[in-house]
Parts: sequence; structure tokens; C-alpha cells
Amino acid sequence: AFLQKDYAKANNLYTEAIKEGIDEPNYALYQQAIIAGVNNDEAAKLSYLNTIINAGNSPYQDAALLEIANTKLMNRQMQEAAAMLQQLVNTTKNESVKATAMYKLAYVYQEQTNLPKAKEYYQLFIEQYPAATDRGAAMEALRLLYVNEGDFEGYLAYAEAKSLPALDELTQQQSYFEVAEQEFDQQQWSSAVAKLSSFLNTYPNSNYKTAATYYRGVAQANLKNNEAALIDYDTVIALGWNEYAEDANMKAATIAQAQKNNLAVVNYYENILEFSSNETFKL
Repeated sequence: AFLQKDYAKANNLYTEAIKEGIDEPNYALYQQAIIAGVNNDEAAKLSYLNTIINAGNSPYQDAALLEIANTKLMNRQMQEAAAMLQQLVNTTKNESVKATAMYKLAYVYQEQTNLPKAKEYYQLFIEQYPAATDRGAAMEALRLLYVNEGDFEGYLAYAEAKSLPALDELTQQQSYFEVAEQEFDQQQWSSAVAKLSSFLNTYPNSNYKTAATYYRGVAQANLKNNEAALIDYDTVIALGWNEYAEDANMKAATIAQAQKNNLAVVNYYENILEFSSNETFKL
């Protein structure tokens, strides 16, 4: 009945089995908890699971605690979920439960912005459970944590030390670009120029070339390096119309006006007018 999704019938069968004194009533209780969850009856689900836990000394006790932790996680009760998951990681002898708890604990720490702990548990999961279904997702989450810290090189070093699968070229480009972009977003202009320059030198034909060049131009302008900024703006403009081109023309026109280069100012504004006209005809 359960496999055929006749949940009401299945639930009744499990109830009857418990009444008849089956050898492992906690199995039936666990299945009833799952059915209650499918039926969005959280109170009943938790009641079944807590009955299993309170009975003690059952092979389903850890699975029940993991399911309660999942419920807490879905309800964004992160502190309670973390405590339960940590308990399972520390005490369970069920490797399947432990692996799942470890992976989810890393996610909880990530959501709580406890990034050192998140990295620690993603790494433990990756290293201890090489055949886990979620290993790829854990590696991607770990990569993003390193990138968010501006330390993609740190991830590459870790991946090499642990013989993890190599990242494809596009993911590497994206990672280096995101590290540089963070410096730009945080208005760390000198560091942004350095990282964007390194990126553009390493990947001169990247899909991120236009964005990286524009960001570097803005950073240069904020550093009062107007000549360098103008070179980058002109490069963006020469790449054809794109999401940065209009702003690049505007910023370039401002620099040209400060330089009293009126002909260049006119050219930049004509570019904008031409773009606007083309866009109008496309509508």
C-alpha cells in the first residue's frame, strides 16, 4: 500500500502491525512518520519520531533524530537542527545517517554564516564519504565558500591535496572572476585593479572579458587613474554594444570633457544616440 501511494491504507496497516506486537514496532512508527510528513501533518510526524527516540535502543532511533533535524531545518530552526545534527555526527554508528547529518550540518553552519565550521564539515564529508551522492554538491558549496573568502587558490590547493576531480575551464574562469568582482563590490579599488588585471591577462578571451574590463575601468577612475580608465572604457565600447557599453560611453565622455577633448565627448554621445536609435527600431 505504501509503495502504491495508498497512504491511508498503509498507515492503518502499520497501526495494526504495532497492535499485533511485531518484532520491530519502531519500523512501523518510522514509516507512519514518513506518511505523516507526506500528508503535511507535522505534529503527527514529530509525535511518531519522538516515540521512537524515547523508546531507546532501536536501530531507527538515529534515523528518527535525523528526520526531526530535517524538519527543524525546513522550518529554519537552525540552532535546534545544528544541535541534533552535531549529536548524530558525534555518536551514531550508522554511517549512512552520519554522512547525511555531516552534510546537512555543513549547510546549517553555512546558513548561520559560520564559514570556518561550514568549510570544516564540508571537507570532512568530502574526505570521509567519497561515494556519497551529495559529494559533488558539497565540493561546489566548498568552492563557493573559498571564493567568497577571496581565496580560490586555497580551494585549488585543497582539491589537489585531496585528489578531487579537476574543475573545468569555465568554472575556473568564473571563480577567478568572482574573486575579483568581490573586491570591486567592496570598493577595494587597488586590489580590484590587480585581480581584474590578473584575470584579463590569464583569460584574455573569457566570456567575462567585457565585465572585467568595465569593472577595472571604474576602479581605475576611482583611483583617479583617468587615462587607464579611459583605455578600459574604450575597450568595452570597441567590443560592441553590451550591457556595459552605454555606461562606458557616459563615463568616458565625462573624462574626455574634463580633458577638454570636445570631439571625443561628441563621439561618445553619438555612440549612445546610435545605440538608443537601434534599440528603438528593434521594439
